[in-house]
Parts: sequence; C-alpha cells; structure tokens
Amino acid sequence: MPHVLVVDDQPDVRAIVEIALKEVGRYRVSTARTGDEALPVLDRDGPDLVLLDAMMPGMPSMEFALHATQRGIPLIVMTGHPAMGETLDRLGWGYLHKPFRIGHLLAECAATIAQSKKNLVSVRASLDRLLDNRDELARLIERSRRSVEVSHSLVGRN
Repeated sequence: MPHVLVVDDQPDVRAIVEIALKEVGRYRVSTARTGDEALPVLDRDGPDLVLLDAMMPGMPSMEFALHATQRGIPLIVMTGHPAMGETLDRLGWGYLHKPFRIGHLLAECAATIAQSKKNLVSVRASLDRLLDNRDELARLIERSRRSVEVSHSLVGRN
C-alpha cells in the first residue's frame, strides 16, 4: 500500500485529504502541520509521495520540497496561488490548485506514484547496464594485462 505524507498547516485540509486518501484511494497516510514536523517522517518512513501545502509557517515549503526531492521522494504542491503553477512546472514538481476535487487529487497521486515507480525501474536498469559494462571492462583490462605480461616474457627470451 503506497504511503503518502500530507504536510499542511490547515487541520481541515489535512483531515479531508487524509480521509480521501485512506478511504477512497486506499493509501497509508501520515500527516504533519509543518515542514519541521514532517522532516523526520521522510527519513523514518520514506513515503512514496509528499502532498505539500505551498504556504506554511516555519520551514519554507520550498526548502522542505528540496529535502524530499533530494531523497528521491516525488511531491505534489497544493497551492491557492494560480501564478505558482509556472514556477512549479519549471521545477518539474506536480501541483494542485486549491480548492481541488478529490477525484483529481486521487488521480494525480496515482499518476505521480506510478511515474516514480517507472523512473525507479529505469534507473535500476541503467545501473545494471553500468555494472555489466564495468565487469566487461575489468575482464578486458585483465586480458590486456596478461597479453602484456606474455609479450614481456617473449621479448625477454630473445
């Protein structure tokens, strides 16, 4: 069951989103009022997705967003400021304009988590290819080393 961390200073928003995610979306949900409260959840629980309010007290939302993305955790920013959309697009972060429909929220969560899993599979495949290439390179280096040793021994006999 995917785990979503909801970070919003408004208790009503946290409650509605939590209920929708748990009851309709079948997600495991953690909530926090501020980025400072949410930081330990990133390390302890490693959520699959963060839903983040754009404007919160304490740690700026964008600073918290960087903490999440540095850990490879995708996020969706919830904002009541339509002008933020362009900036969030440039950053490659998903966003929802408040107020949003629950169906739209669930669709965005599912799509973001699915894309994140797809990206992870792609990264793992690339890593596997790199490791295979490294092993092949090590074999070639060993063969070359042996050839040089043979050449040196033949030259030494003459």
